[in-house]
Amino acid sequence: RRCPFASRPRTSPGIMSKSSPAAGKKVLLFGVGLSTPPMIHYLTSFGIQVTACARNPSKIEKVLNEVKEKSLVTMEKFDISAPDYEKRLDEICPKCDIMVSMMPPPCHPKIAAAALKHGKHFFTSSYVSDDMAKLSPEFAKKGLLSINECGVDPGLDHMSAKKVIDEVHSKGGKILGFFSVCGGLPAPDCNNPFGGGYKISWTPYGVLSAGTNNALFKFQGQNVTKPGTEIYDPPEWKHVIDVEGKATTFEWYPNRDSTPYIEHYNMPECQSIIRGTYRNNGWCNTLRAIATLGLNDKTEYKVKWEDMTYLQAAVTIWNTRNADDQLDAKATPEDVKKAYAKALKSDTTNKAITDLEWVGMFSDDKVPAGCKAPIDVMCTLWTAKMQYGEDEKDMIVMQHIFEVEYKNGTREELTSTLINFGLGKYAHIPSKFTSMARTVSLPLACAIRMKLEDRIKTTGVIRPVTPDIYNAILDEVSKFPHPITFKEAALPTAIWLRHEVKPGEERTALTPETAKELIDAGFRVTVEKSTTRCIPIEEYEKVGCKIAETASWPSAPYPTIILGLKELPEDGTDLIHRHILFAHCYKGQAGWKELLARFKKGGGSLYDLEFLKLNGRRVAAFGRPAGMAGMGLGRWEKGEEE
Repeated sequence: RRCPFASRPRTSPGIMSKSSPAAGKKVLLFGVGLSTPPMIHYLTSFGIQVTACARNPSKIEKVLNEVKEKSLVTMEKFDISAPDYEKRLDEICPKCDIMVSMMPPPCHPKIAAAALKHGKHFFTSSYVSDDMAKLSPEFAKKGLLSINECGVDPGLDHMSAKKVIDEVHSKGGKILGFFSVCGGLPAPDCNNPFGGGYKISWTPYGVLSAGTNNALFKFQGQNVTKPGTEIYDPPEWKHVIDVEGKATTFEWYPNRDSTPYIEHYNMPECQSIIRGTYRNNGWCNTLRAIATLGLNDKTEYKVKWEDMTYLQAAVTIWNTRNADDQLDAKATPEDVKKAYAKALKSDTTNKAITDLEWVGMFSDDKVPAGCKAPIDVMCTLWTAKMQYGEDEKDMIVMQHIFEVEYKNGTREELTSTLINFGLGKYAHIPSKFTSMARTVSLPLACAIRMKLEDRIKTTGVIRPVTPDIYNAILDEVSKFPHPITFKEAALPTAIWLRHEVKPGEERTALTPETAKELIDAGFRVTVEKSTTRCIPIEEYEKVGCKIAETASWPSAPYPTIILGLKELPEDGTDLIHRHILFAHCYKGQAGWKELLARFKKGGGSLYDLEFLKLNGRRVAAFGRPAGMAGMGLGRWEKGEEE
């Protein structure tokens, strides 16, 4: 019976394709969770036998109910926490061709060690940990392959990004900046109020833990560390992405250490790299509050949470963290909300507080057994309140932004965007596969099939960042009846009107009328706020300009053209952008050497308006009209004096 995700033509119901050379091969799968059904469904559609291993046989039985080719799936009970787990591995590993782990990341090295012992390939969708990386020489020595980071994030993000990066490099271009952001969210019509809209498509513990992880990235040549306590701090970073024809704004924040990917993606020239996570507007405010209030604290409390209501748990967490500002044991929800508002330097109408009330933090419901730390208490609330309904769909949003420079000096911004929705119930699909489950498991399933068909020759511990692997997987998933596809595009040229710093300069190089002409012609126009510009910022906003804070142009993307009238700030910083202005540096004026040196050091370019000519004549010049205006002003002032 054909899988609904297979790229080849569907056969009639009940008939399975035997055309794959992988048919009859065996996969040993460890871990049976939310993401595994699409993988099993895909593999068995090509006649690949899957043995599913889990501690709880009922989980495997549930998966079997979601797979058509049940005859190709067998079950093995396996508990990696058992004292004799290695003996159990010795019993089941020899029976397979490839071992796959969808278990929690700390378990992977143990399964990988067994793969090495028994001469088996090892695949997982998880990050390459230090322990896994250490196994690479041994995998290579034995001629074995271990593919890691082959899900969605990590996984499809690597493949789609590396495809564009390699194409730019093949044209002699350089990647000056790279930003890669991904998020699993509810489809727009399935949102709830929490944090702008969020539901669980993977472990809530992992989501809440993200607020405790430090972020390390590189921006304009400098490494930046952002503590976990600050990743949600304002001002929030935002991207506007087209979702089903509607311009949708998403918040995003940096995710862990982005800097190693300069090497992983082979782009040593890259000066800015940030990998991040998308969420709906309002998320950062709510998660910042959760972190501030200690509701995602992993510290184990010596209390019996199951003897408390959620309201009492909220009081307990507050009193443990605030010795000098204790709440009464019988505090009401209003008492707790007022305490939270004080800690957040806000009031009880703060959306974060209403979100906590909505999720049940101030309720009289009992906390379930098994909680050890505040983060566990919060997880139980999320699990109870933020599940997807029967007819609701999730959504994966991913976008890469590439800031590119070519040999001839031209620059552009490229994007690669994925918008993918979960599937509802269809006759040919045995269960409702979420977008998260499909994008996590199907790229890995494709890689497994490729190896079983002997189409991957590489050995060692690797990521899917070489053309032979990423092109094949991206091509396969794009041909599914419900495709997983990336849309690549070049963004219009961006012009950024900066605030003038020269004292007394109230003129502007761009009027709202001309800005509108540029926008209508396809340009993107950003205008900085200015207290001195002769035209109010509202006039620019009316015609569709994006508004930026005063003097924020240095953080603009590399390809942005910075437009001004007169001199730049004399702060000695490297100039990395293309600038249009009257620079006053070609006639021996004071500071000319220093200014040009800043352009040379930063790699930027100067388009001096004084030398802009058309048919041999200067286009921008203060000639006869300027002299006449000056004469008129002089006579006017002289007349007033008299």
